[in-house]
Amino acid sequence: MPVISRRLAAAAVLAVGAAAGVASSAQAAQQTIPLMCDGTLLTVRTPSNNANQSYSVGQIDGGSGHLIPLSFTFTFTPTGGSTITQTSVKGSGHAGPKDPTVTCTATFDDPDGTGTISVTAVPRP
Repeated sequence: MPVISRRLAAAAVLAVGAAAGVASSAQAAQQTIPLMCDGTLLTVRTPSNNANQSYSVGQIDGGSGHLIPLSFTFTFTPTGGSTITQTSVKGSGHAGPKDPTVTCTATFDDPDGTGTISVTAVPRP
């Protein structure tokens, strides 16, 4: 299970992943992931050197704001196996802004199975 947990943690960092986005030296340490947020497809950039700090703010590509993550749910279904779900909540659910939230999801295929990331976040301009 530690290998799967590391994969899920790495995917979470991409969520707030599937694709690396390296456009300039200012973005060299960032990765991108497409997220479906309450019916709107967004591309979000997050630091790639931040695997142990899963609550990094994600920059929405195009300069249209940020997503401040409050919780992550990772689901991984190994090929031929049982689904594994792990949830991580910032501040035990008592931290972060009290503003309206959005729910963003991404699905990825891995040679060992299929995973889904769900992020609850506060959008900021």
